[in-house]
Amino acid sequence: MEAGREIFWNIGVWGNLVYVLSAVALALLIWAFYRRVKLWRSGKPDNRAVNPGRRITPFIQKVLGEILAQKKILRERFPGIMHLILFWAFLSFFAITTADFIHHYFFSFLKGSVYLWFSLIVDLFGLLALFAILGMAYVRYVQKPERLDNRPGDAIALILLFLMILTGFLTEGSRLAATEMIHTPQYAPWSIGGWFFGKIFFGWGPSVHQSLHKIWWFLHLAVVIGAGIYVALSFSKLVHIVVAPLNIFFRSLRPRGELLPIDFETAEEFGVGGIKGFTWKHLMDLDACTRCGRCQDNCPAHLSGKVLSPKNIIQDLKGEMEKGWALFPGETENGSQEGEGPESLLVGETISKEALWDCTTCSACMEACPVYVEHVDKMVDMRRGEVLNERGIPQDAQETLRNMEIRGNPWRGAEYLRDEWTKGLTIKTLSEDGDADWLLWVGCTGALVDRNIQVTRTFAEQLMAAEVDFGILGIEEVCCGDPARRMGHELQFQMMAQQNIEVMKGYGVKKIVTPCPHCYNTLKNEYPQFGGEFEVWHHSELLLHLIGEGRLNPQKPLNKRITYHDPCYLGRYNGLLEVPRKLLESIPGLQLVEMEKCRESSFCCGGGGGHAWMEEPVGRRINQMRLEQGIDINAAVIGLACPFCMQMMEDAITSFECPMEALDVSELIAESCNPESK
Repeated sequence: MEAGREIFWNIGVWGNLVYVLSAVALALLIWAFYRRVKLWRSGKPDNRAVNPGRRITPFIQKVLGEILAQKKILRERFPGIMHLILFWAFLSFFAITTADFIHHYFFSFLKGSVYLWFSLIVDLFGLLALFAILGMAYVRYVQKPERLDNRPGDAIALILLFLMILTGFLTEGSRLAATEMIHTPQYAPWSIGGWFFGKIFFGWGPSVHQSLHKIWWFLHLAVVIGAGIYVALSFSKLVHIVVAPLNIFFRSLRPRGELLPIDFETAEEFGVGGIKGFTWKHLMDLDACTRCGRCQDNCPAHLSGKVLSPKNIIQDLKGEMEKGWALFPGETENGSQEGEGPESLLVGETISKEALWDCTTCSACMEACPVYVEHVDKMVDMRRGEVLNERGIPQDAQETLRNMEIRGNPWRGAEYLRDEWTKGLTIKTLSEDGDADWLLWVGCTGALVDRNIQVTRTFAEQLMAAEVDFGILGIEEVCCGDPARRMGHELQFQMMAQQNIEVMKGYGVKKIVTPCPHCYNTLKNEYPQFGGEFEVWHHSELLLHLIGEGRLNPQKPLNKRITYHDPCYLGRYNGLLEVPRKLLESIPGLQLVEMEKCRESSFCCGGGGGHAWMEEPVGRRINQMRLEQGIDINAAVIGLACPFCMQMMEDAITSFECPMEALDVSELIAESCNPESK
């Protein structure tokens, strides 16, 4: 007899109940999803649904890497493997259910070796899934990592998934005990999960097997349909099966370092004050979040003992959004409850001011998130609401913004003029000679702070040694505006950006090089919003290019053990991870060792988002935590490529009184290129 099985064996006409109940559950799910979409659409418009065709190719790439291969989830090995197994198990269940339907109603193909292999693969996945669910329960309820906050819905989800698979095996086992294990025993082990349970029932008699089969079949049906109804009624975390791919499809395709501007001429609200101030996509984000806590586990502010938890921010916003949620009638047209009062302010009520201002905008949360929730954009939008509507911001943030408005830079009491660092060097300013191939954008910290002035001078000397034709703006250069934008003062940022763009266009600037990743990101990704289209290089890129052309020659061995610290705005934001490392590898004798948190997962120095000018009154200092990671691997030098990072690491070295040196990559190249240097 050829291997195969009869669909709805022993069930008869009751099998049609599957379709009836499935239709009911599906209709309820569609209705619930429709209501949720209406809730999202209570947010502001977003153009991400425009021209969806351009999203197909990048979405397919993410499907392969992030959904099917689950790359981000697998960064945590054990829970990642458990999730991957469960994901593929349910894909296999869906595949066999679809195949059964086609086989029964359209054309017969599930027979012989095809049927046997289908059975074996699906049953193996099913057994692995049972162990995976138990593994997840172990992590959540025995290990109890701090990032997971257990709620009743978490247990319900695991129990429902476990019962779905278990009752499926029990149903299959009782069927095998009554059929294949008697008539074709050579085929039974191919359904390995059912065969295992069938061995328990085998020999109890045909009538008992048939009765048990019906019991397990109806129980399995009840669990599956019940799970669908539960998801619809509660919109539980299981709904991420649908919402997460949708969220990934509509994720931002712009550079991560680019914040969207406010159109001050047309905007009805400056920044976000209430939940409906977010866009529909940002509200969808809130439902895509599964509370996995990976963002929290990678947030330097949280890890240093501060109030901020990116996960809690998203979940608190979701709770605020759900005040307008109702599945059934008795609600207004926009989806809010009848009689609901005016929309409440988020910051100070739903979100604490301390948590909002703890954020360094390092984007470690977004890098870790497997469903592409956009935490930083929301934080900045809420800061904009606080700053632009004068609701009260930290005193040191106020002083920084005031300095930018009055002095054109964020530094209080700077002792130098913008071009004072050039003393003793023959460097032209564009106001004197506008004919230059490159504009050296120095940045506030590179021009006004002692330690970084040394870096700026070193880099300029290398450009001169390589005979690069460059000039500076000198006193005409004002802050690029990055600190103002990240701290929420969008108006100040736009004024500075437009002023700088006008000056640079006036001199015909085409190419810019800068040692500052924050300036690099702003000039490269955000100035085009205001007509500032320039070719922007980070100084590490230009140095590597000059070495490749033979215009710089690192030849002196530097026998130092060095670790490279990835600046957030260079690595995570702009993907420049290998260029600085290749630059360091070009130096003879230099031993490059990596800290535990490096590249995309690098740990922030603590200076972004305006924090280079703000105190850390709560918890440990982030810069000290980062330096300790370098100390742990016995590095003698921490290599840097950012003036903010230089300030933060120098401060940490002073606090620890440790012998480690903080050196910019340009300083190391200069030392190797100069045979007479010490």
